[in-house]
Amino acid sequence: MEELLPIDTLSSASDFGQVFFDVLNCHKWLHDKPRILHRDISMSNIMYRFDDDHNICGVLNDMDLSSDLNDLKDLKATSLRRTGTPPFMAIDLLRKASIQPGHIYRHDLESLFYVMLILFARYELIAAEPNDDRAERLVKRDKAPLSEWFDPTLSWEKLGKEKNDFFTGAQGSSDSLHMNNIMSSSFQGFKTWISSLREALQDGLLARLVAIRQETKAQGKGQVASSFVYETLGSNFQYSTFFDVMKNFGDKALRAPPYSLDTTPTTSL
Repeated sequence: MEELLPIDTLSSASDFGQVFFDVLNCHKWLHDKPRILHRDISMSNIMYRFDDDHNICGVLNDMDLSSDLNDLKDLKATSLRRTGTPPFMAIDLLRKASIQPGHIYRHDLESLFYVMLILFARYELIAAEPNDDRAERLVKRDKAPLSEWFDPTLSWEKLGKEKNDFFTGAQGSSDSLHMNNIMSSSFQGFKTWISSLREALQDGLLARLVAIRQETKAQGKGQVASSFVYETLGSNFQYSTFFDVMKNFGDKALRAPPYSLDTTPTTSL
């Protein structure tokens, strides 16, 4: 059986890029083929292995909380809604009065974004010890940003607000106002990834608020509001968004998986 290794043993930024791109492909394959949603994407559940040519390959591990997409259509089943590891959970799943009930694939993509954001902001690569085969090793930064997301006393509701403030730039969320400053110097090459995906989610959340206001006004006048696709936040945050951003690291195209995927927009669960 192939050995799976934790991502904190990777030693180069480009390897992290390949692993995250592989995991995105794994998630899309699970969604499209066996129709499974992972529902607990976190740093500990993203691993890697070496293939026969000694290429690093990302692996989406630990399917304990995964569910058949058909089961998730029953949004009344609370146990099928609020699952995950809080710092990496989607805003909708953290807040009780969620506009988007149920766990959908966009929530997993949001979790993948948080894994990358947290790793690239809170960790750095430094020279490895003399007896280490790696040139560099991953360590947590001193005074790492986003520490409030890991406060065990913070309720899910308040954590959801902290994350929402990060995207909307609400007063008091200094990280959202200094995006360029929170990225570790080791991972500056991922600034385009993080900035683009953050902007996509921000645009989607704002578009959803506008759509809700328009629907409320239309209903008050007995009119039919224009349709808004809540599952993808108006097509702002979906698989194609991630593939467009993550297919390259710097000026290098990342290795595609050995299976075909349809990366056109997906609007179902």
